[in-house]
Amino acid sequence: MGTRHIPIALVLSALSFSAAPGAAGQVLINPHLEAIGTVIVWGADAAGASGTAPVVSDWIINSGIGVSAATSGDADLIAGNVFTVVTGSLVPVTDGVTNPVGAPFRITAPLGGSTFSTDTNGNGGTDINDAFAPFALRGSTDLDTSNLVINSSFYVASNTGFAVDVQATALPGTTFAQLNNMRVTWSTALTGTDDGLTFGTRAQYPHVAGGANGGRLLNNTRLSALVLPQPAYIGPRRTAASRGTLAEQSVRFDLDYTYNLGAYDMSQGLFDVGATVVYTVWVP
Repeated sequence: MGTRHIPIALVLSALSFSAAPGAAGQVLINPHLEAIGTVIVWGADAAGASGTAPVVSDWIINSGIGVSAATSGDADLIAGNVFTVVTGSLVPVTDGVTNPVGAPFRITAPLGGSTFSTDTNGNGGTDINDAFAPFALRGSTDLDTSNLVINSSFYVASNTGFAVDVQATALPGTTFAQLNNMRVTWSTALTGTDDGLTFGTRAQYPHVAGGANGGRLLNNTRLSALVLPQPAYIGPRRTAASRGTLAEQSVRFDLDYTYNLGAYDMSQGLFDVGATVVYTVWVP
C-alpha cells in the first residue's frame, strides 16, 4: 500500500479575445479544484523487533474505476507496506516467517493443583520466554493445548469510502488441510487508546450499520477459502466525521486468527503451520 496526497488541479483555459467590430474584449478562466479520494493506512513499518509503530506506510488515492483491488487502478504513493500491530498496543506483530508463535500448552490435573497454562508471559504461545514452577504428577496429569490465537490490527483514516480485499498464501511446509484449520475474523474498533495514542475521537464507522461487526466479510472464515483474492470489508463512508488529526479520524481494524489444534496429544508430534495474508485497501 502507499501514501496518497490530495492533488489540486487548476485548469486555465486559453486566453481568448474577440476582434469582432463592436464586441467587448473577453478574458476567460475556468478555476477547477478537486480533493481526490484519499485513504491513509498505518500501523508498523516492519514485523517483529525490526518494526516501528505508529508509521504511515500506505497512502492510496482514487485514480481508477475498477471493481476490485486488482483492477482498481488506484495509486499508492508510499513505496512500502503496512504491518499489523498486536491488538490494543503499538507493538509490531511477530514475523511469522522467521519466528512462529508456539502453541499455548497447558498442564491439566497436576497433583495438588489445578490446570495451568505454560504461556506465563501472555504472548499467546509457549516459548523460551516462559517459566513456571515445578508441579507434581499423578496418573491423570496431561499436556494439551487450546486453539492458537493471534490478534492483530491496523488503522485507516479516509476522506472517502473504501474497500479491502484479502488473499492468503500458505507458507512452505503448510498443507491445504492445515490452512483449512486456520480461521480469521474481522472487526472494527471505532475509538480507543493504544500505548498512549488515542484514535477515533473524530471518526465514524466506514460502514453504515452493524457496529463493530459491520461491513465485514470475514467471520470465522477459513484461510483455505482465501487462496484467491476475496473481498474482506466494504465501507461506503469516509472515516473522518469531523475536523481533526489523522489519529482522531482513524478507525482500527482488528484481525483475529485462530488455529484449531483440536484435542492435541504429544503422540501427534510436531506441527509447523503458517500463512501470509495480504490485505489490499482500494477505493471503489
